[in-house]
Amino acid sequence: MIRFPVFPQSVTNVKTGLFSLIIGFILFTLGTIPGGFDYLVFVNGLPYLIYFLVGHMTWSIPINKEKKSVPSKGEMAPMLGSIIGLTLLASVAGFLHDDPMIATIAAVYSPFPIVALTFPVAMRHIQRARMHVIFIPAMFMAVRFPWFLFMIVPLFWLLRHYHYFVHGEVKPCFKVDPPHEAKD
Repeated sequence: MIRFPVFPQSVTNVKTGLFSLIIGFILFTLGTIPGGFDYLVFVNGLPYLIYFLVGHMTWSIPINKEKKSVPSKGEMAPMLGSIIGLTLLASVAGFLHDDPMIATIAAVYSPFPIVALTFPVAMRHIQRARMHVIFIPAMFMAVRFPWFLFMIVPLFWLLRHYHYFVHGEVKPCFKVDPPHEAKD
């Protein structure tokens, strides 16, 4: 999507957030074609769409690794507040739809944006929020569907080696900048 300028690269306002939600809804709808169109698919899939929007919003918070800085608390507060609200909404909607997977995924993820909002500004809080918005659902899916690990682990290691040999950086990884190394 980076090559197409019509798609927003980050969620910076309500317009780009709604556009991302609509694109996600369209892609979700296309995924339901083999099973047939049923309104229950949309109703039960809404918490997942909300959580994916949370993931997109979390990754749109800019981190400047060279300067080791993140936006100020005032700049991040509206975005983090929206992330917390949508995460709680996804958890409650999953509970109401009797879907323990998304309800638990959203509930387990909720402390990460809360810490980023309530504690002093630190790059490591945003890094952890970014990592775990992807890691938590992947591991929950791997618990429910163990064959998913056979796709996740090679993808993780292949991407790690690709980024290391092409860009000289170890990415993806679970490393966060510790407070003694980073200027928060």
